[in-house]
Amino acid sequence: MEEKNSTNTAGTVELAAGAKELDLEVIHSSLAHYNFPEGSMEHARNVMRATIHDIPRIRTWEEYRIHSKYEDPEAPSLFYQANGEIKQLITLEHDADTVAFLNERGLHIYLYEPLCLYIENDPIKGVWGGHHNFGFYSEWPNHSVQPSRARATELDAIAYYMGQNGLNNVYVHTGDYRCAEQLPYYSGFMTLYCDDPFLNELMMYDNAVRPIKRKFEKHFVCTNWRFTSVRAIMCALLAEIDSANLIWFFETPLERLGMRKSPLGEHLQEGTPWLCFQNGHPDKPKFYDQLVKGLDILNQQVPLTCDVKASAPTQIEECAGHWYPEATTFDGMGNPVVMNPTMLPLEGLYRNAFVDIVNESRYGQPTGNISEKVLQSIQFKTPFLLLAPPHSLRYMKELGYKTFDRWWDESYDETDNHLERLEKIVDIVNWIATLSLEQCHDMYVDMLPILKHNFEQMARNSRLQRITHLHKDDLLSSTKAVEWAQGDGPGLADMIEHSKNNREF
Repeated sequence: MEEKNSTNTAGTVELAAGAKELDLEVIHSSLAHYNFPEGSMEHARNVMRATIHDIPRIRTWEEYRIHSKYEDPEAPSLFYQANGEIKQLITLEHDADTVAFLNERGLHIYLYEPLCLYIENDPIKGVWGGHHNFGFYSEWPNHSVQPSRARATELDAIAYYMGQNGLNNVYVHTGDYRCAEQLPYYSGFMTLYCDDPFLNELMMYDNAVRPIKRKFEKHFVCTNWRFTSVRAIMCALLAEIDSANLIWFFETPLERLGMRKSPLGEHLQEGTPWLCFQNGHPDKPKFYDQLVKGLDILNQQVPLTCDVKASAPTQIEECAGHWYPEATTFDGMGNPVVMNPTMLPLEGLYRNAFVDIVNESRYGQPTGNISEKVLQSIQFKTPFLLLAPPHSLRYMKELGYKTFDRWWDESYDETDNHLERLEKIVDIVNWIATLSLEQCHDMYVDMLPILKHNFEQMARNSRLQRITHLHKDDLLSSTKAVEWAQGDGPGLADMIEHSKNNREF
């Protein structure tokens, strides 16, 4: 299982199966406030007061006195734990005293999910409504796009909120690497930090300590939940190789993946913006024939499941990132982010495989991003290839992790062209597949010092900066099922339509 807070298109978190004994805690807002002046947020619609029980970051500040160099535990703060536009901010107005306090003290806003990026004046935007070209976010084409055109729906809402209230001292914490560099439009009136609140709140338990793997039965492991095109492509290629522990729920027609010309040939129709299947097109993948064969194999095998079973595959009707598995035993309880490191339902898939093919939440965009998906590899001391935006491996190295450039070419991480980056990763996958499992094990043994270092670094980077003992009683009591709901009210597009010059701050 993967995805942080697997948020569906209705803005509700989908939670994992197998935890019916748990108490359901429903929190009626995706936005929480902290350290605001007493009484100043009583009128705020669908914004809850943050506590140490709701926001683990606050517990770290108050109980353990641990925080990053970018955080100010005494400052007024907002915590947003969903995807997309922060609708509560669109109608949130402060009195003059609160505005003065926020401007003097500085307001910190923490975004727990990757930014929902889009391109200003994108010619293929609005396929699914709004600004985006890939569901609830956008993917970038392979040709150069000026950074000045990069936008994010969350930052649009924050900018509008700032303009409506006259705020001028706002700090935004995101998990998007190089966010200030790649989103210069916003940098003139807010400070953007790559300081991931989600990663900062993760804990590491002592149940993850495991002995050396003695043998492999598969070359690869690749676990997936939500649909994306790069995940479908990689799973198809792994199905063709036939030596991978796969989790994949979707039956995907080939024509749904790539951009294609319209019947009249004058423009490209919907599909993955960085991928085209037209003959002679520069974005046609060199692994196309392998993909065609593998996708046919994969579509006959799905659903491929482990912890969450499915009675039928989910049919992909359009190329967009808002498809989630259907016909499953998933009952909406037990967040996978909490369940996976405590219950270890995927341990067996990692124990008998050499390399984890990590398909992160985002791929075709300019800002890097990592999550618990790659940390799951580290938890099980498994080397990985990272299908993520460019420079995500560099981001990991800045967080203190080591990677595997001694054994294969990791220049893919510096490749901004999204198809070329994938082709480089596929070359590595195909090379590893030619190795015997005994050769893979010898390589794994050679990698053990790095795997051990990463395991220990993950503990240092975790919320308590150490490995935490997991009591048996904690397996259930510490796992809360939370239903996040978007606030009611108009969206930013509606407000823009009825307000002139509202972006001139």
